[in-house]
Amino acid sequence: MLPAPNTCTQKLTTAISWYISRGAVFRVPVSTLQRPKQMGGYGMTDIVAKFTAVFFYRMNMQGNRDGSATAAWLQTWNLTVRHANPTHATKFPTKLAYLNIYAVNMAYITPPAHNEAPRCFRRRTYS
Repeated sequence: MLPAPNTCTQKLTTAISWYISRGAVFRVPVSTLQRPKQMGGYGMTDIVAKFTAVFFYRMNMQGNRDGSATAAWLQTWNLTVRHANPTHATKFPTKLAYLNIYAVNMAYITPPAHNEAPRCFRRRTYS
């Protein structure tokens, strides 16, 4: 699972919000639609956050699997621990752009605890 391109997520979000508003002239902002129902929104899924959460979940699962290519790359680039500011984030090869995305964004996400279920990590990342 790789992060979705911005054009794809924008098209999906536009299509969903258009369906909800049914082509009305005055439409509710997407940020309002994505708010929880308790805060006056529709509880619509934030597609970018959902893709990002699934991406981090899969990277974490593959990184913990012994013998996988992802685990080897994470160890090679020293991405198995949390860094406050990944200084080497711009040095990744262009074919490994997903590692650059992972390195930059994981500086802001608390890694999963040893006793934390994988589903809880994904839910926490999405939130």
